[in-house]
Amino acid sequence: TNMFKYVKFNPVETEFTTLTFKQKNNDVKVNFFNLPIVSLESDDEALIDELIKEQPSEIECELITKEEFSEIAKTTVQYKRILQVGNEKLAELTAEIDLKYPLSERETWHIQLEEARKYLETKDEQDAPFVSILALNEGRSIEEFCNAIILNDKNYRTLVGNALSEKRILENTLASEIGI
Repeated sequence: TNMFKYVKFNPVETEFTTLTFKQKNNDVKVNFFNLPIVSLESDDEALIDELIKEQPSEIECELITKEEFSEIAKTTVQYKRILQVGNEKLAELTAEIDLKYPLSERETWHIQLEEARKYLETKDEQDAPFVSILALNEGRSIEEFCNAIILNDKNYRTLVGNALSEKRILENTLASEIGI
């Protein structure tokens, strides 16, 4: 199985070039960031250690913990891209949900739910003035409408919960691929 090691270094400007962490071959996967850190991945720890030893001494390579690495990596452009990909995935998943449950309707849900729960408890129309209007306009009984509101809310929460889970799984997968 592949393992990761994490290195912090100091790029050094010379007259003609910048000394920085260099990838030698494909034995070790090097994940680069816009900050002077790398995550090194290989199934052979000796190859990682060898690559670190081959770096120019001027850049002062220092092994850091996964926690230290993650803290720095989470401020990088590369990590922000992962979050952006996650948010794009969430937007794609919620676009369908939003078609079925538009925001303008969802904004009244707290009223509908509160009234539906109260009405189902008391069976008193006075406890559900908003829901009564909706039910009567649709030619449905208040009780039937209240039960539909509660079911709708449950379905919506399930869809959104699944969408958020998919977003988080995608972000975690992408982050783990670079050692975060």
